[in-house]
Amino acid sequence: MSYKSQTICRARALYSGCNGMIVWLAAVSFFCGGSLVLAGAKPPAAPSASRARDATSSLRCNAANRQAQHGESAAQKVVTAKDKVVVVIGGGDTGSDCVGTARRQGAKQIYQLEILPKPPDTRPPDTPWPMWPRVMRTSSSHEEGCERMWSVMTKRFSGVEVRVSQLECCRVEWIKQAGGWKIRELPGTDFILPADLVILALGFEHVVHDGLVKELGLKLDEQGNVAVDNYQTSELWVFAAGDTINGASLVVTAISSGRGAAAAIDQWLKEV
Repeated sequence: MSYKSQTICRARALYSGCNGMIVWLAAVSFFCGGSLVLAGAKPPAAPSASRARDATSSLRCNAANRQAQHGESAAQKVVTAKDKVVVVIGGGDTGSDCVGTARRQGAKQIYQLEILPKPPDTRPPDTPWPMWPRVMRTSSSHEEGCERMWSVMTKRFSGVEVRVSQLECCRVEWIKQAGGWKIRELPGTDFILPADLVILALGFEHVVHDGLVKELGLKLDEQGNVAVDNYQTSELWVFAAGDTINGASLVVTAISSGRGAAAAIDQWLKEV
């Protein structure tokens, strides 16, 4: 393998978690001409400025408990669900894990909110085999006990000082339009949900546009991710991979994508 190929193929996808944000980084060496971009996915929009109440500290719940188990943190610093009304915002696997953790910590009541509609019990036409079926799933955490709610949007957190006491929510519906789905509040469906602890288990949106993506003038696809052809963006000398082109996904997906981009850069440099 040539020196150029060896240097180009030194691509590594790194994973970093910070305050609930997933950030993909790539360390890539290349001989000349190409740049590889792996950027972070954008968190969903906050219901309001008061989102930073107890929800922020709740994200550190598991880490604090692990520290306490090893004698690294004082008991008063541990955030726990014991004897609390817990609201988990997010209906995916992470939300399910949060429900299970809250139950084991002795939560008094657990609600799990999902903004999407309740999935059907059988495979729908929009996810035919071999696609992953969009069907109703119940995990062991759900079986242990929680109230699941679908098509619910959180509009605002309220409470006293930095302590959340309730969520202001509403029911929503999804309307299919040209280019995708649009969410709409259902009038007269607002309701209040009590809460002592809120855990954010939300998904992520497209790649962050501000900064590098806008400065480079990269074209985007319909989902807001960077558009590529074999990892090559609209700027021929810029290649993208990971969350930048796929949206938020798994660590192993980012690693595979980074390797694919490194190979694409190698091939491109051989041809120019």
